Amino acid sequence: MGFLHISKTSARAHPPSTTATICGRTSSAYALLTAVEVGVVDFYSAKMQLSRRRFLSYFLFLSLLFLLISRPPTLTHRDIFVAVTVKDRINYVKLVAENFAWLEMSTLAEVHVFDNGSKQFSTADLKTWFPYASIHPLDTLQDPDMATRRAFEYFVDMSSSRILVNLDSDSLLHPEWESFVRQILPESSGVLSLYHTAAAHHPSFNCGDVTCSKNSTGALGLVFQRDLMKEVLENVVESRSDAKQPFDWAVCDYLISIGKVILVPRDSLVLHFGLHGANGDGIHHVEYDTGFNLDPFPAPIRAQVKFFLENKFVVD
Repeated sequence: MGFLHISKTSARAHPPSTTATICGRTSSAYALLTAVEVGVVDFYSAKMQLSRRRFLSYFLFLSLLFLLISRPPTLTHRDIFVAVTVKDRINYVKLVAENFAWLEMSTLAEVHVFDNGSKQFSTADLKTWFPYASIHPLDTLQDPDMATRRAFEYFVDMSSSRILVNLDSDSLLHPEWESFVRQILPESSGVLSLYHTAAAHHPSFNCGDVTCSKNSTGALGLVFQRDLMKEVLENVVESRSDAKQPFDWAVCDYLISIGKVILVPRDSLVLHFGLHGANGDGIHHVEYDTGFNLDPFPAPIRAQVKFFLENKFVVD
């Protein structure tokens, strides 16, 4: 019958390799103990590696979460609401449609056309010229300033977009408008204008390489963040263009009262044809929009612009 016998002599002579006889067979007790120790160490080592992996995973997850929370949200075309108020002047409206088609505006913004009782064309015509846009016939004929306010109110009350861009039917939009909005609006006080008017009653100040500042600009080209637009509408009363203080001037005065300045591009990103006598005679339009560059536009659009600027009485 086999029995366990530990050789003291062998143990004294060779302590690192203590031997044992088990059931008539010889094995190394030290090797056995070492194997157990190694197994325990490997177990805890694997457990520590797993803990390190988990810690690293949690760290990476929290870092990514922090970056997502801290970075400014990326604008999509659904975040930008372009409002265009129109009333007759059919050739201007068609040029706006051609301008938007060339810009591929449907990929850049939600477009909303507010028709203030036009007689020269129908809602169906507007849907043909702006197939990607929402067309809003105003219920009753509005004063131009009131029509602009209705567009602003629709943006606040009915849209989920975060940014309003306001345009007139007698204007041309430069292809760099979107990059300007995306780059400059987050650095602004919540309001910009794409139109750099050089009219003396809208003076510029603090001009840099990219932007200038203004206290007033008129409604054309205004760009608002939603919260500020909502605040403006809550604090500025309705007023007509022939009132003592027209709506667009009232908006600018309110912005001044709360310490806001309007940033505009150094070179205008909107060209305004305007009515004869209101924005120059057409030939000297450069006095009224600073640095607008027609070079990027295709020849057919440039030709129409030249015609409109030189023949304001016949564009309708």
